[in-house]
Amino acid sequence: MIEFVTVWILTVGYFEYDYQKGGPATYQLQYATQSVCEKQKKNHVFENKGAKTRFWARCDFQQIPVYKQVK
Repeated sequence: MIEFVTVWILTVGYFEYDYQKGGPATYQLQYATQSVCEKQKKNHVFENKGAKTRFWARCDFQQIPVYKQVK
């Protein structure tokens, strides 16, 4: 049997606006609840003007299929 489980995806993007560093990139982290995702989001958003880097983040939900063996 397939059951769908909701997970929360924190997508973090950053942009190196120094032309020699390479531009934008992203990474994603998974969390079980929206509240944990929102708390972690605060740890990933900042701007470092000295390093010319800007970070942004967002939390979105995703449903993933999980196979459960029926006995």
